[in-house]
Amino acid sequence: MKLLMVLAAVPAALLAQTLEGTSQGTLVSANPEFEVVSIKPTGQPGGLGLNVTAGELRARSISLADLTAFTFKLHPTQVSGLPGWAETEGYEIVAKLPPGGEPDDVQIRTMLVNLMQSRFGLSFHTEKRELSVYTVSIGKNGPAGIKMVKNTTNGQRVGAQGLGRTLFSGITMADFAGQLQLRVLDRPVIDRTGLTDRYDFTLNWRPDEFQFPRASLAQRAAAIAAGADALPDLFTAVQEQLGLKLDGTKAPVDVLVIDKVSRPSEN
Repeated sequence: MKLLMVLAAVPAALLAQTLEGTSQGTLVSANPEFEVVSIKPTGQPGGLGLNVTAGELRARSISLADLTAFTFKLHPTQVSGLPGWAETEGYEIVAKLPPGGEPDDVQIRTMLVNLMQSRFGLSFHTEKRELSVYTVSIGKNGPAGIKMVKNTTNGQRVGAQGLGRTLFSGITMADFAGQLQLRVLDRPVIDRTGLTDRYDFTLNWRPDEFQFPRASLAQRAAAIAAGADALPDLFTAVQEQLGLKLDGTKAPVDVLVIDKVSRPSEN
């Protein structure tokens, strides 16, 4: 069993093309669908997590808002028009995978789009909007100042020993931006490093009250207290430990605009 995670941000032009094609049901490549899908309400959502085995995809209690952000690799601020219940109601999803081998992340996300269209009645379009974002770029010492180690093995791994203490293995900078966007920060994150290699590195920092929005208040308070004296803030850590730079700015990004959606149809 593996935990399916968002590891990379989709380039803007590709995202727009993919979303527009999918909304019309005319994907250029194969258009796989789950064979059987069970969706049951669970009350409060239980966080973001999708487990994929050789035969099925399962989410224990996920909100439609989290499912949408995951499927389209977007920060929640890049999704507009969802109703209130899409954030407050959780659903258990059990979906049987089609035969023919384990699907990759692109195929999984294609099947999730089809699921949301057929069971939640989802329709949408994309718009370009200027939003507050963070950018990841090479630090003040240039490429020579990069402190990450290039990875030449197969596979990617992200492991955490608590909030703000993370090990990355086989990760591209697009992957890194995607993880910051998904797990840590309160706005979209754009990779502007120009780096295409995969890297191994650790990043340890003291979270602030605006980071890790999906964590509980107790978890965030404990992480802040644990790193109060010993660890730098995220911006300093990215510079000192990786040789990169994290900046806040504004930039035009793709926004998924929900035209129509409803609570899921019965099983």
